[in-house]
Amino acid sequence: VGLMTGKAYGIAVLDCDDPSALDVLERHNATSPLAVRTGIKTAAGWRGRQFVYRYPDGATVGNRVKLHVGGVAHHLDSRGDGGIAVFIGSQHKSGVCYEKAGDWPRKKPFAAAPPFPLHLFDVAELATRQKDDRPAVELTDERRQSMIDRARRFLRAAGPAIQGEGGDPKTFRMAA
Repeated sequence: VGLMTGKAYGIAVLDCDDPSALDVLERHNATSPLAVRTGIKTAAGWRGRQFVYRYPDGATVGNRVKLHVGGVAHHLDSRGDGGIAVFIGSQHKSGVCYEKAGDWPRKKPFAAAPPFPLHLFDVAELATRQKDDRPAVELTDERRQSMIDRARRFLRAAGPAIQGEGGDPKTFRMAA
């Protein structure tokens, strides 16, 4: 399951890939109540965590790995314009499923997302494109409908998933 991120969606994500990255956010009171447990559970707790934020006004958040906080690189990644965060319901390669953590409101959870903690980062680094970044694309109603129509044509051309004839893998490929 993927969560589309960026200015067009009003969402940015910070992904902590190890306990030290999580510690950095906690020390700066920069975590979000909209949290997702990721990765592997160890004796010390969960190895990974994602935090969902409101996309910042007047700034750019790109898709970066090993962001610097206080001049030190951490296993802290951002997902912003043109990005996708693996999200709740997905399965990590370790077999562990991504699940909610923190205090998620029952209705309209993304409306409760706190602002992205820009104060922690070099704004120029955060906005710099990496080679795998895709440019931000404005998601107009026309573009959204075009994407839906394209997906429908793809699914029609793929045909049905039939049990006993590779239906499960085919269903997975269509969903992924």
